[in-house]
Amino acid sequence: MIPLVPRTARTIDLAIGERRDGPILQRHDGHRLNRRTAPRWVRSIGKRAELGLVHPHMLRAAFIMAALDAGVPLREVQVAARHADPRTTTVYVRRRQDFDRHAAYVVVAFVAGGSPQANFTPRLPTASERLSRPQDPSHKASQ
Repeated sequence: MIPLVPRTARTIDLAIGERRDGPILQRHDGHRLNRRTAPRWVRSIGKRAELGLVHPHMLRAAFIMAALDAGVPLREVQVAARHADPRTTTVYVRRRQDFDRHAAYVVVAFVAGGSPQANFTPRLPTASERLSRPQDPSHKASQ
């Protein structure tokens, strides 16, 4: 069993709606996700958020590193990540410096209320900057 924080549980309840069976998440046409749907969603959201190329494993890595940053014991992070060998989890500790400045990690830290690295302070664009930014024609077509 995977424990869910209340916000995640509410989001799942919203996704399910009144349905009593079938997958929790569905494609826009109501069909099941296939193995390419979730990575496509993650890339699309990353692109719209102007994070560059984002893929699902980056979310996993960000979770593991955020848990380690929060002081969760290595063994507990290993269990949460479903790593059979603790050495797999420690790879994230050793590679930590590579990810410290990565957009996905910085965003997760920011959203979770952590402090970004002292030498790297992300700044969200102001409303006027967002309004003056030229629209990506491919983004408009997909809406």
